[in-house]
Amino acid sequence: MKRIFVSSVQKEFAEKLGEKLGERRRNILKVLKANSEATIAEIAEEIGVSETAIEKNLSWLKARGRIRRIGGARGGHWEVVCTESS
Repeated sequence: MKRIFVSSVQKEFAEKLGEKLGERRRNILKVLKANSEATIAEIAEEIGVSETAIEKNLSWLKARGRIRRIGGARGGHWEVVCTESS
């Protein structure tokens, strides 16, 4: 019986965590659509999370083809490819 309780709590926590990450990624996409030259520091300040969190989420978005970096770290910009949530 106890195992079922733990599983349901873990499932509920995972769902809430997933929603938060989904919202964060949508917010990152909004910032990039408004300012394709935004830096990681600017995105972090706008959304109110750490630069590390932004870097991880940008990597996730790039790996799934949602965004791509055009040009280098200096002088480059972001291109939002797809804003649909999945």
